[in-house]
Amino acid sequence: MQRNFTSQVQLVVEHLRRILAVTPKGRRLPPYRKLQQICNTNQRVIFAALNLLKSQGDVEVIPQMGFFSTGTLCRTNTAIIQLSFPEYPSPLLLALMEQCDEYAKKTNGIQFRKRRYNYEQETLFSDNADCDGCVFVAPSREFTREELQYLVSFPKPLLALFKHLDEIPISSIAVNDSLRGTLAADYLLKHGHRKLGLVICEPNLYGITKQQEAFETMARCNAVECVKIDCSVASGNYPPQIAYETMMNYLSEQKDTFSALFVIDSFAIPGILTALRENNLRVPEDVSLIGSGDLPGNNFLSPPLTSVGAKVEEMAEVIVDTVQKMVKNPEKTFHIELPPRLHERQSVSMVSSRMKATSKNPIFRGSL
Repeated sequence: MQRNFTSQVQLVVEHLRRILAVTPKGRRLPPYRKLQQICNTNQRVIFAALNLLKSQGDVEVIPQMGFFSTGTLCRTNTAIIQLSFPEYPSPLLLALMEQCDEYAKKTNGIQFRKRRYNYEQETLFSDNADCDGCVFVAPSREFTREELQYLVSFPKPLLALFKHLDEIPISSIAVNDSLRGTLAADYLLKHGHRKLGLVICEPNLYGITKQQEAFETMARCNAVECVKIDCSVASGNYPPQIAYETMMNYLSEQKDTFSALFVIDSFAIPGILTALRENNLRVPEDVSLIGSGDLPGNNFLSPPLTSVGAKVEEMAEVIVDTVQKMVKNPEKTFHIELPPRLHERQSVSMVSSRMKATSKNPIFRGSL
């Protein structure tokens, strides 16, 4: 029995040594219950293994806090960064997190630990004693006074994504969403479109609202008609399906209200394309499409989708580089605004070059 116990302890010690190899000095080890799950054993074996490592100087105990790495076995200076994101992340956010992981591996400086959370029911961060900093997707609503106090007093470096926080000492990275809406409208206007459609396929979050307002302002300043089609997508919905159903209902009632559509965001485009095709409307011959957000799959749509937004790869690089600067300079704050770019492909065409081919299509009645 004793021999079996000793062998179990030795196996756990080897497992814990692998964990300590990537655990910098001063970092707390997971609690007993978590270690039991990781090592698939009981608390008695875990306790014996930790005490053995303590006797060897590889871990130390801080009363009422737990076991901490002494750094003797650590083979890396990798910083652990908690990445908090919404319970129902958008495809663009999922792609961005994947790219962040890839870029972080290349730089070999940080490692992301992901955590989903509910904006309304949970705090933005947890287990902060086990990490060197936190990156979080900022909620669209304004922060409450309590949240601001919590953020400002947070003991580790913080980086907020997709929201400008210039007025408080918290680092932030955001895309200029107003410029995104302006670029989309300007591009369609330059292609001769005078009847525009704005399709909202995301919940009305901070960036979505900014894009919408800028697009509608551009249309109004140029005396151009702009119809808004809100798909009423909620968190957890599947945008392409909702977009398809909304467009089918809309097109069954009226077809002469737009010659081009700006779709927020690009993930819903397959649903829009299907609805247009089932109503005998071709892209871009009959309807031009431009999407918000340059998803990796935009090149593989038929036709390839013209879009406005920051490249996912570029955003990931900026996020990882900023996190590294924050870890090295925890007293500094960094505020970065990424300019959106127009990614021109084949889903938008000039109105003048389409009129003869599409004169029989009711969508263009009185459009010019």
